[in-house]
Parts: sequence; C-alpha cells; structure tokens
Amino acid sequence: MRVRPAMESAIVCIISCVLCLPLWSQQDDRDAQKAESFIESVAKTIYYFAWPSATFKSVWFAGFARDGNNLIIQATFSGVGLFGDTPWVTLGLVVNKDGIQDVRVMDHQELLLGPFEASKTLGQLVTELSKESSRPSPPLLPNPLQGRLPSPSLPDQLRGLRNQQALRAL
Repeated sequence: MRVRPAMESAIVCIISCVLCLPLWSQQDDRDAQKAESFIESVAKTIYYFAWPSATFKSVWFAGFARDGNNLIIQATFSGVGLFGDTPWVTLGLVVNKDGIQDVRVMDHQELLLGPFEASKTLGQLVTELSKESSRPSPPLLPNPLQGRLPSPSLPDQLRGLRNQQALRAL
C-alpha cells in the first residue's frame, strides 16, 4: 500500500510538469519577443555610444537568459565606420524592471578604438572641464592706471597746442 501512493504522487508530478511545458515555452517566447523588441528600441543609441563616428546598420538578437529578476540579453550591433570598415560589438545587457543595470562587451571588431572608448574619453574630458570651471579664479592684480585720468588722444593734444600757440600770439 505504501508504494502505491508514492507512485501516484510521482505520476501526478510528471503529468503536471508535462502539462506546464507549453506554458513555460509560451512564457519564454513572450520574454524573447520583449527582449528583442527592447534591443531594437535602443540599438541605435547603444551603437552610437560604442562608436560615435560610425553609422548604425543593424542589430542581431542572439538570445537571452533569466537570472532572478534580471533578464540577460545578448545582441550583436553592427554598422559602417568612418573609414568604410564594419565595426561590430556583441553585448550582454542585464535588464530588469528598472532598466539597463549593466552592459558587458562579449566580443568586438574595430579598426582603431574599442567599443565605448571614445565615449569614455569624452566623458572624462567633460568631467575635467567641469572641475576646472568650478575652481575659483585667481585674484585680479590691481590696475596701476586705475584712478588716473586717461591721457588725451593725439588730435586733442594737437588742438591743445594750437590753443596754447594762439594764446601766446595774443
């Protein structure tokens, strides 16, 4: 008698799993569609930050995996570079309900700079410029001519000489 209830439980468990497989498959299909749609919506912006001088051409959705509440999406972004080359980058994006949490470069091909290097450099430049502009400027040196009357211009000086000569002639 003891074997029979255990056998029944095992059969019920197996049947339940078999019946749930299509539901899990449908959920995976919906997740894949959401992931692909998300990648397509941000592809051009991501590629621009990878290579600002290149032109985005296409994105290829490579798959996804779940990690707790996060969805890890893999995609390959490609375009045409400044010199006619075809830089591409495969990224792993960690996404959850709050948006993109992390971007990992999985693989890439480029001619001169790796992906995101130009953007990092520009970001560092902006940071340095903002630090520099927020520093107080050095005190101004006093102007030695401040408080003195300006010297008359040359035509005024000549007029003054003529007036003096005219007064002497009187």
